[in-house]
Amino acid sequence: MTEILSSFESENENKWYTINDDVMGGISDSQFYVNDEKIGIFKGEVSLENNGGFASCRMDLNSQSLFKSFKLKVKGDQKTYKFRVISQEGITFQKTFDTTSDWSEIELQFQDFQAVFRGRLLNYKTPKYLNPRSIGILISDKQEGNFELKIDWIKGALFN
Repeated sequence: MTEILSSFESENENKWYTINDDVMGGISDSQFYVNDEKIGIFKGEVSLENNGGFASCRMDLNSQSLFKSFKLKVKGDQKTYKFRVISQEGITFQKTFDTTSDWSEIELQFQDFQAVFRGRLLNYKTPKYLNPRSIGILISDKQEGNFELKIDWIKGALFN
């Protein structure tokens, strides 16, 4: 059984916002918006200047559900992104995924995620399921230049 976490059907349904490396002095820039086809667009430019190098978008959740995996329908730019989940306790877990110029459905098992803090891996055992406080997408890892990721929907598979 799955739960739709984001589908962009109405402007009020999804409250995505961006967090970029300017929080640490960088100059990367990004935006998130929903186009006329009801597709979420995360786009911008990653700059390595001023020790920068990342752009991200995030959405806070109101779900009380426990999830064991996540599925995304995306269309990208052949770059690598990270799907991020923040626990109720504030621990960030992430899993990388690659994109193509075609629409693809990507399934990410939560037990394969890694705990991170400010880009560094933590020695923390990932649980098999989680009730997330928020979900998000990050582009980093010295992928300098323009990027664009289209998102049709994001779903979570419920833990029974």
